[in-house]
Amino acid sequence: MKISAKTSAAILGLAGAVAPVTPSYADDAWSFTGYAKSYVVYQGAPDIELDGEPLFEDIWLSQSALRLMLAGDVTRNVALELHYEIKPVFSSKPWQGVTSGGALTTLGASSYRIGDLNAAVQEDEKLQILQNLDRLNLQISFDPGDLTIGRQTISFGAARFVSPTDIFQPFAPSTLDQEYRPGVDAVRWQGTLGGLTEYDLGLVANNEGPGEETVGYARIKTSLSGNDLEAVVIARDGLTTFGAGWERALGLFGFWAEAAWTSSDYDFQPAAFEASYYRTSVGLDRALSGNTLAMIEYHHSSFGTDDPQQYQYLPLTQGFQSGGIYLVGKDYVIPSINWTATPLLNLSASAFVNLTDSSAFVRASGDYSLSENLYTDFGVYFGSGDATRYETVLYPQLVQGSEFGAFPTTAYISLRYYF
Repeated sequence: MKISAKTSAAILGLAGAVAPVTPSYADDAWSFTGYAKSYVVYQGAPDIELDGEPLFEDIWLSQSALRLMLAGDVTRNVALELHYEIKPVFSSKPWQGVTSGGALTTLGASSYRIGDLNAAVQEDEKLQILQNLDRLNLQISFDPGDLTIGRQTISFGAARFVSPTDIFQPFAPSTLDQEYRPGVDAVRWQGTLGGLTEYDLGLVANNEGPGEETVGYARIKTSLSGNDLEAVVIARDGLTTFGAGWERALGLFGFWAEAAWTSSDYDFQPAAFEASYYRTSVGLDRALSGNTLAMIEYHHSSFGTDDPQQYQYLPLTQGFQSGGIYLVGKDYVIPSINWTATPLLNLSASAFVNLTDSSAFVRASGDYSLSENLYTDFGVYFGSGDATRYETVLYPQLVQGSEFGAFPTTAYISLRYYF
């Protein structure tokens, strides 16, 4: 079933009709909050050459964001949520393709939306002003559960870094601002089956998938003898994902495991990549002291490839376009450590290591509380591995040496103010 704008309007009208119409005008029933952020970013030239000469230059960027959030009770059992964000991004040089996305991209059109505002309010060689209507939903409370209609966030999975079942707008590891996941347009029912079992049913708009059909999902989560268990089925037109997650304590360690199998009726191109695939993640964490937490996760994807020459073709496949995949290799190990140096200062470091091509994406960051509502963030991201180059054989063609070898060194500092 396709979700059209008229269908969405009809559903919202139905929600208003079934909800009691007792207005709630109390001062504490509504809240208007938000934040203002400002980043200064240095992005080094990617390690990409054409006939031995660097193809790109270093670049400085200024990225700011203003997010306004309204939430409150429309009636006794109906709540409204609205988030709007506007983000100007200024570059010291004209946009250089691969250098302008990477660590900055948090706004933009989503395939899981019925319709949207124009993402770019203004766009030229050095200045972009982006906007995002990121939440707009009604939550209707009933005795058996809650019905949420409209733009909202939906996420699945037990894994900490790469979740095989999390397909709705997951963050790539290079995304700088990960505070709010982009919203999707959905109709969602959440309820309970006893005190320790929850279930979640939903329909999500899909404007760019096979047949542009609605994505339907069903998830159940329960706790049993110290084990947190989760199962999910996600059905797109011709694509079905079956997933499961498991979390528990193992002595002094926290343990998690997650797996998903995607079955497809489609033959995608290039033919070198299978349309059906499985992905797994398993990990451990442990508190090394009262203020230090270490984690490690292993991820395997049969969707990926062990041939760097094929990396450039994977974004053309359905896994990248609507399956929540952003890694192109087969096997990864992801270590991470977080240290609360003082009550006001937190430091962390992690690495995504591609075990096949021996490349790595490394990030180190910190945040410091300047006052109750004012914070500063700082960090550096960089890649290591064999470089990517263009070679001229009749015409310039890309020869990718590794997944992360061309990732530009990126350093940033920011201020965040919440109101």
